[in-house]
Amino acid sequence: MKLSAKQLGDLGEAHAATLLRQRGFKVSQLPANYPTYDLEVTGKGRNFLVSVKVSRKKQHVSIGSRSSVLRLSEGNYVFAFMPDGVPELTVLDPSQYRLLILPAERVRDDSLQVHDAYWAAKGGDVGYRVMVKGYGSHHRDMWPQWLQYTDAWELIE
Repeated sequence: MKLSAKQLGDLGEAHAATLLRQRGFKVSQLPANYPTYDLEVTGKGRNFLVSVKVSRKKQHVSIGSRSSVLRLSEGNYVFAFMPDGVPELTVLDPSQYRLLILPAERVRDDSLQVHDAYWAAKGGDVGYRVMVKGYGSHHRDMWPQWLQYTDAWELIE
């Protein structure tokens, strides 16, 4: 069954919360339309926010509007679920996805650098969403660095 974008996003948020709870964290869902972040996490002497992203078919992370990206801040994280070995994510079975656990400030800085350079060459950004693509030529240098954050639980534990 194909999930709507909202259903897939909700599934990703619930799954990220479950993974964090399994590691001993307390997780609270932030209110709908809370800016940039989806989960508030506490435990192990830490408090941080998580923005959850789920890609249905491609190796990419759709981060959001420029204003949303600018709110990504140090000490917080982006959890990005992407299909791995399947043509499309319909469930979040660990055998079917790759999870990147990225420092939020790295996502902010890297994604805006690529976004701004790409749109400057095309005459300027006209309000497109900020994305990082594993298959885009303009993302070629950054994507392998992001892949180093696959299952990077050591960043938060």
